[in-house]
Amino acid sequence: MDRRPVFLTFADYYLPGYKAGGPIRAISNLVNSFAGVFQFDIVTRDRDLGDDESYPRIAVDQWSRVGEARVHYLSRRRLSVFGLLALIQDRAFDAIYLNSFFSSIAVRVLLLRRFGLIPSVPVILAPRGEFSPSALQFKGKRKRVYIALARMADLCRNVTWQASSEHELRDIFRVWDTKSLPRVEITPEMLAEGRTAARPPRREKVEGYLEAAIILRISDKKNLDGALRLLFGVRGNMTLSIYGPIEDPDYWVECQKLIAMLPSNVKAVYHGALAHEQVHEVLASKDLFFFPTIGENFGHAIVEALEAGCPVLISDRTPWRDLAKHGLGWDIPLSDAPAYHAALETMIAMNNDEHSELSENAVSYVAEIGRSPEIVDSNRYLFSSVVRRTA
Repeated sequence: MDRRPVFLTFADYYLPGYKAGGPIRAISNLVNSFAGVFQFDIVTRDRDLGDDESYPRIAVDQWSRVGEARVHYLSRRRLSVFGLLALIQDRAFDAIYLNSFFSSIAVRVLLLRRFGLIPSVPVILAPRGEFSPSALQFKGKRKRVYIALARMADLCRNVTWQASSEHELRDIFRVWDTKSLPRVEITPEMLAEGRTAARPPRREKVEGYLEAAIILRISDKKNLDGALRLLFGVRGNMTLSIYGPIEDPDYWVECQKLIAMLPSNVKAVYHGALAHEQVHEVLASKDLFFFPTIGENFGHAIVEALEAGCPVLISDRTPWRDLAKHGLGWDIPLSDAPAYHAALETMIAMNNDEHSELSENAVSYVAEIGRSPEIVDSNRYLFSSVVRRTA
C-alpha cells in the first residue's frame, strides 16, 4: 500500500483535554509513534471531561490538524446517530478504531456498522480497562444489560479486540466467551518518546520528611478515600499533595472529612487539576507517587512518575508489579495497611543519596521498557494486519 492506511478513530476525549487521563495519552502516544506509517483521523467531543464549554480556540464540527493527527471536534448536536452517520459517510478510511466499548459514541458506531449503514471495513476495539472487575462495578446493572444486548445483536461480529496486557486479556475473556471474540491481540501501550531524557531536575530529599503526590480523577472509582485512610497510623512527617479534577462533589466532601481527621504529622492538600504538560514537572518535585488504586488497565500516571524519577507506592492491581525487586518502589495489596505504613515510613526516613538511587532506578527501568522493540512491533502488526483483512 503506497499511501498511509487511515484509521477513523473514535474517542470520547482527546487533546487538548487532559481530565480523562490515560486514554488520551494512549492515543496521543500511538499517533506520535506511528507518524508517517499510519494516519489517525480522530473524532472526539469538543470539550474535556466534565466541562460545559468547548475547548477555547478550536474549530468545532470540522477537521483540523492537531500534531500528527487530523481531529474532528464534535459539538453536542453532532453526537447523534445521524450526525455520526453523516460524518462517517463523508470520510475515506481503511479501518475504524474504537477506544471504548461502553461510550455512547462507540455504541452508535457499532449500531451503524451492524445495520450496514457505514462502509464494511475492519474494526479495532480497545476497551481501555472497561472490563476490569473494578470498572464493571460502577453502573454495573446498566453495563450488564448492554453487554447482553450487544451479544444478542452480535454488535461485535468480526471486531478485532486490543488488549494492553495479559491482565486485560483475562478481563475481556471474563466478559466474552471465546466464540464471540474471533481475534484478540495483546499490544502493550506505547510510551511517550524522549520523556526520560527531558526530565526536570529532581528536588533534594529531606531526611525525616516526605513530599508525596497523588494524581487522579476525584470520584469513587479512583479510591482517594482509601488512599487517605492508609495515612492514618503512619509515623513521621509527610504531606500528600492531591491533584485532579473533582468529578463527584459529594465524594469529595467525604474525602475532605477524612483530610480534616488526619493526625497532626500528616497533611493532605488539594491543588486542583493538572494540565498534562504540568505533570512531569510536578512529579519531579515530589519524593513519592502514592497511588493505591483499586484497578488500572495500564497506569499512565505511574509511568509518568517513573519517567520523572519519582519512586512509586501503588497497589497490586496494575500491570506494574515486583517494583521492590527493581528498586524503584512498592506494589502492595490494598488489604495490607501495615505494609503501606512501613513503606511510607521508609520513605520518610530516607536521605537524599538513598532516594537518588531509587530515582535513577525508576528512570532506567521505564526507559528500557520504552525502548522495547516488541512493544512497537506488536502495535505495528496489529494496525498493519487489520487493513489487510476484510470485515
